[in-house]
Amino acid sequence: MTQIIGYHPIPKQLIGSSNETILNWARKILLAQEPNLKKSDITAIREGKLSKIFLEPKIPGTYLLNGTFIKAYDYRPTIGEDFEKADQVWEKEEELDTWADEENKIFTKQSKNKIRDLWEHGKRIIEFSDKMKIPIQKIYQKLEQRGTNNTYTVMKHEYCVLLYQWKKDLKESDPVLSLTWKKIAHIVMFGKSDDSIKEYVISLITSFPLNLLTSPEVALLLQENLQREEYSEKYLETEQMVILNIRNKLKFKQNIEIDELEQVVKIIKKKKPI
Repeated sequence: MTQIIGYHPIPKQLIGSSNETILNWARKILLAQEPNLKKSDITAIREGKLSKIFLEPKIPGTYLLNGTFIKAYDYRPTIGEDFEKADQVWEKEEELDTWADEENKIFTKQSKNKIRDLWEHGKRIIEFSDKMKIPIQKIYQKLEQRGTNNTYTVMKHEYCVLLYQWKKDLKESDPVLSLTWKKIAHIVMFGKSDDSIKEYVISLITSFPLNLLTSPEVALLLQENLQREEYSEKYLETEQMVILNIRNKLKFKQNIEIDELEQVVKIIKKKKPI
């Protein structure tokens, strides 16, 4: 059975769709379960601001291999079933709860986390996952479920893990430590499955002239849908093609001339016509 709870690509057909159409798409993926989507999520999908989104049922639980949805804590051993195994399941769940509570005390929005702190958080998630044989996605969900307004969402935890997996031997001289977290997040997601792409991108982002770009401008270069109204009104079609050309060259690690980089920076930074 394919993964149900997790990140799913958003079909372009959903841009401009009604709330009910978007919800029905999510329900289909979740096998008729009501999706845990916020109004802001639905709006972002309709406006084409997201390329993928984390889907899970509103009711905490999991899916069996046959697609049956089991609510959390509804598990009870049947007569003759191995009660020792059932105890192990519950003990592991309790240990995960305890670990998540402690981790949420360490990694908070008020901690003024530096890049090294984010890396450490990702490292602890990986180590706990390996030790307890618990899927990383479940740990992300648990951290969010047991968090507060002062803790982070699933996506931030995933970014930290991707950062650690990319830079397991993070030295103090590494250029990644000189960037803002948001810039790193854009780079991590752009080259998610290929470390060599991330290394190529960061070598350019930390050098002139791409180092002049702000975090939102880096997002525009690497990820943003240029068909969105705010960009289609700001950039000419020829200018959009320049941005997409540089994006593709970064993706395929092709050589980019300095004049090409200066051109794309000039385009990205131009002011929206009145």
